[in-house]
Amino acid sequence: MRKILLYKLVLIIAFGVSGSTLIAQNHLQYADLGDFRLENDQTILQCRIGYHTFGSLNEEKSNAVLFPTWFGGLSGDLAGYLGEEQLVDSAKYFVILVDALGNGTSSSPSNSKVQPNDSFPEFTIKDMVNTQFQLLKEQLGIAHLRAVIGISMGANQALQWMVQYPDFMDKIIAIAGTTEPTPYDKMISRAFAIALETGREDPNWERDALRRLGTIHSLLFRTPKNFADLSDEACERFCKGFESYVLSNDPYDYIYQARAEASHNIFKDFNGSSKNALNVIKAKLLVINAADDHLVFPDPAVALAEALNGQTLLVDKNFGHASFFGGQCDMEGVNQAVSNFLEK
Repeated sequence: MRKILLYKLVLIIAFGVSGSTLIAQNHLQYADLGDFRLENDQTILQCRIGYHTFGSLNEEKSNAVLFPTWFGGLSGDLAGYLGEEQLVDSAKYFVILVDALGNGTSSSPSNSKVQPNDSFPEFTIKDMVNTQFQLLKEQLGIAHLRAVIGISMGANQALQWMVQYPDFMDKIIAIAGTTEPTPYDKMISRAFAIALETGREDPNWERDALRRLGTIHSLLFRTPKNFADLSDEACERFCKGFESYVLSNDPYDYIYQARAEASHNIFKDFNGSSKNALNVIKAKLLVINAADDHLVFPDPAVALAEALNGQTLLVDKNFGHASFFGGQCDMEGVNQAVSNFLEK
């Protein structure tokens, strides 16, 4: 709850967003997956996944939409994207907001009683998707999805879904995500790793690590021009709000999700070849990106959409990665594009 409240505070302070849109109307639920085997053959003991559901599943079970969380995000954070004229209309679709591994709600270094902190096994984006697949099939009885939609790391999970379970969904909507890390993305991962993992022997390591991460993350979140257009007071308010949000989280959770992001590559199981992956992909793809995104380089996802004759949308409002968070960008065009794509 503290993380959600602080996240609301960041958005209200930094972006002027109404906090009421960020509270999920449905309650947080958990699915117990037992001892969960990872792709590296390690096991998350007593694994469980957090999720919210909105809307109603129709008799044909054909209107389910999966919406996984972004880096450090919670499923409750996604509730503000649901509703009439929002990203996904929960009056039409049965929407499952799912907490990714390592976010502090689903099984994570911070909440595991049997594998805490550094003893928690390494997981990947692929492992996140596998937990979601088991949630859908075994806990919710859903054998097919209308779509998987995600923002940032959520988009990376959505793109992984299309190669990992190609028959399981009709559509993929990837917003501000990537198929694989470019050298630029690897530099960001390196900066995150240095911020988080330096000075473990220091008694103040946890707070110092989170402050370093907050500074780097906030700098990359918006564009230079967007920052330059702010007053000194507004910039300071944004930075302090972002830092407060980051400090409310656990450094081990960030470390593990950051490592998963660094290893993300949907072509990994195809000898690194995007051409080989194209042969298995069946879902229709919509890629939405922001111009001048300094946090995730958008070209690989755009290239995949073009190769698949999919759809792309570029939001050019000078907000960078922040375009899709906290009302920074006029989302009307994005919401309409997603609605049209889901309806077709």
